[in-house]
Amino acid sequence: MIPSRQDPMRTKLNHFKKLSIAEKRVFDAIANGDAPSQDVGKLADVCHLSDLQVNIALKLLTYKDLLPHKMTD
Repeated sequence: MIPSRQDPMRTKLNHFKKLSIAEKRVFDAIANGDAPSQDVGKLADVCHLSDLQVNIALKLLTYKDLLPHKMTD
């Protein structure tokens, strides 16, 4: 299949499979409602990560367009 004609959902699934552990933890915490995406400190505590790791994970998730819809609320 030509890359430009791939299904967007399949592309997102491929990105999700390649996430780092930090990205997966942050994604799950936001999706489950454990912490709001704007509260980096709480996300860090919930995910057992540093603030820097959470910030980088949020940037990468934003770049990959994988943040849950709750992120925009």
